[in-house]
Amino acid sequence: MNVNFEEKTKVNFEVLNGYNFYELIILAAFIVSFVVQLVYLFAFYFKLLFLKDPEHATSEIPITILLTVRNEEERIYNLLDQFLTMNYGSYEVVVVDDFSEDRTLQILGSLSQLYPNLRFTSIGQENRYSQKLSINLGLKASETDWILFLPPSTKIETEALFNLNNFIAEGMEVVIGYSNYQPNQGFSNGLNRMERFTGFIRSAAYSLSGYPLLFSQNNLAFKKNLYFESDGFRGKLQQYFADLELILNDKFKRVGISYAPFGRIVEKERTEILDYKNLIKKEIYIRKACNWKKRMLLLAEDFANVLFFFSFISLLIFKIDLGVLVLLMFLIPNVFRFFIVKKIIVRLNEEKIFLSSFLYLLVKPLINIYHATVMYIQDRRNKWN
Repeated sequence: MNVNFEEKTKVNFEVLNGYNFYELIILAAFIVSFVVQLVYLFAFYFKLLFLKDPEHATSEIPITILLTVRNEEERIYNLLDQFLTMNYGSYEVVVVDDFSEDRTLQILGSLSQLYPNLRFTSIGQENRYSQKLSINLGLKASETDWILFLPPSTKIETEALFNLNNFIAEGMEVVIGYSNYQPNQGFSNGLNRMERFTGFIRSAAYSLSGYPLLFSQNNLAFKKNLYFESDGFRGKLQQYFADLELILNDKFKRVGISYAPFGRIVEKERTEILDYKNLIKKEIYIRKACNWKKRMLLLAEDFANVLFFFSFISLLIFKIDLGVLVLLMFLIPNVFRFFIVKKIIVRLNEEKIFLSSFLYLLVKPLINIYHATVMYIQDRRNKWN
């Protein structure tokens, strides 16, 4: 019997149980991404469920609160009042004036006469890298081994330094605190707050798992020597969107995560959509500055989450007979995420963004991949233009 050559060489993609080759690929992608998500949840994020507050320290370790300000004449008194009257015996406040064009510097001079724990310095000229220069100048001016970096428009609890001191006493090198914008009406405020919250979760989970990761320098405490042993901003002065995060990532091992209500700060700033876009860009630049292993871990997590979602949708459409099993597998990692987010939200008193943050956490990997791709294309175009 003669058989056509094309028929003899034609690949038959039909396999057992009515699955073709492409359906098997989708099913395999779904199963693999399901397993990868569980590995990340158990290896990284479950640690957040078992965090305990440190024991009360028996002595107070000197701490410097570092702030950079610019043109804050109208509210400098209110901004500094809470920092200068904290119920903690051994601390100083170092303020760096970033070339203010109003009376901010003169007011700082007057306040330093009233508060002996206030010290200030200034940048004398306009500079496009002024934030990094201000931080460097403030760290050089500080007289303690521990630095707490705060944005000037911050509401801080009176117990915050005691809370930080407890972590320091346990031998930590870095303490990552939670910071977010003050709740306000408006879509942009919600987006910015969700982005800050999810960034904190990821920072905390990776850092606790031995992969130091910082997405925000606000409410960040660290040993000053970590900065100077890394040569500060040398070679990083012209990098945008990130400051201390570029220096301290990969530089510490012992980390404390402070997410008790009295360890958090609230930033009293109005936000816009541009602020949200800058937060996304900042995260992407920080990830690019990480070592290759950490970059691969972050990329693998994002890719697995995106693959899991799209393979789930595909199986529901093309293999409806697996609907119950596929739905159950889809729910398992997301139920775990739900309880992790709920636990942290309750401790941070952030119940108003609970459901929205949980949903945002599900789509965040897709947002990361999209913006990273767009930025890569733009960088390539700029390179050749």
